[in-house]
Amino acid sequence: MKKTGLQKISNILFHILLIGSCYIVLCNRFAPWEDFGSLLNGLMYALIFFSGFFHHISYKHNSLRILSTTIIILRGITDFIFAIISENGWEIIGFVVFAILLILHIVSCGKFDGETKIHEFNVKTEDGRYKKVTFKEKIPNTANQIDAKTIIKKLLISLLVLFLVFVLSIIGWMILCFVDGEKDFKEEIKTLPTEIVSQEYFAEFNSSDYIRLEWDSLYIEKDNCYYNNDGEYIVVSEPTRMISETGKATEGTYWQMGDNKNFIMKLVDEDFGNYTRAYYINKNCEFPDEDDKIVKVVTYSGKQFKFSEKQLAYIEDLIKNFNDDTIEKDKKDLLDERGNLVDYELVFCFEGFDDIRLTCSNIVKDKNGQWYLYHDYYYFYEKVRFTDLEKLPQDICDVINESLK
Repeated sequence: MKKTGLQKISNILFHILLIGSCYIVLCNRFAPWEDFGSLLNGLMYALIFFSGFFHHISYKHNSLRILSTTIIILRGITDFIFAIISENGWEIIGFVVFAILLILHIVSCGKFDGETKIHEFNVKTEDGRYKKVTFKEKIPNTANQIDAKTIIKKLLISLLVLFLVFVLSIIGWMILCFVDGEKDFKEEIKTLPTEIVSQEYFAEFNSSDYIRLEWDSLYIEKDNCYYNNDGEYIVVSEPTRMISETGKATEGTYWQMGDNKNFIMKLVDEDFGNYTRAYYINKNCEFPDEDDKIVKVVTYSGKQFKFSEKQLAYIEDLIKNFNDDTIEKDKKDLLDERGNLVDYELVFCFEGFDDIRLTCSNIVKDKNGQWYLYHDYYYFYEKVRFTDLEKLPQDICDVINESLK
């Protein structure tokens, strides 16, 4: 059927805005590891696809106009509900985009009441001259119908095209990652020391004696786990020497961390061309236990809290023996006047262990300036709740505030 200029422009704008709405949905998606997160994400993606597909069909075949409009409205309602559930700031933008999409859809897929075709003939009259005769043919609306078989065929073709675009995008992305990966590896190598360990050290070195530390840390599973809690030990040394026989750095090259042979590091491609530093620790390495003395407490970024011996002992006892009278709060109850969450991860330093530190607790401050010690928090549809909050004494709060200035 013939479309007006306004309908053609509206159709183009609809597809442009539909692609833009995909970004909004990506920003408003649920974490896949949450309850039903993957299912809800899949539902949103399916509604985007079908709203675009049936708009395209109804643009040419008016018999599906009501169905396509219903799907777009359903998608708008669903997106709005999901946005409210996730407490995401995109819900207002998403609702405005949905309203514009619906208007563009209705305008571009205007009702088709039948098309009139004009036929012109030259007819010879009795006096031998030719006369132009115009004949108008009314094409009924039934000529614009589409059957289920054709819809299924178009749907399969659309899915195939979408799959091919996805595959080609992945291939192109992998090629780009490979090229960038080589460049990224060379850039990382420039930041690492080139001094080589001794031949004696290299002869004794065996990478199978080491185990990987996850995210610069190692979760220790043992009966007398520090503070009777799953402790997270971190290594604070820097690479000092390259463990290489040839003197050249490759993807399999290790670096020694500090002067302690218990820790090594190498570059690992775990993010499709973006190299990260992977840390390893000797299986026979000793760790602090609950009898070792805490000499200081710092933040994860290294800023030190100036606690007294008495305050350190109090915090140590508090972590080991959490009281039953603990507090649980939503994240929104702990936001400051600017709407920010103020919390820090505590890092404990032990006497006799320069390279190994421990993190097993955090502190968080409420809007009144009161600090709390906590072990854990959890997510439910992106709603963060802090559990086992233990209120800290005012003198310790004063030290924390003074140390963080």
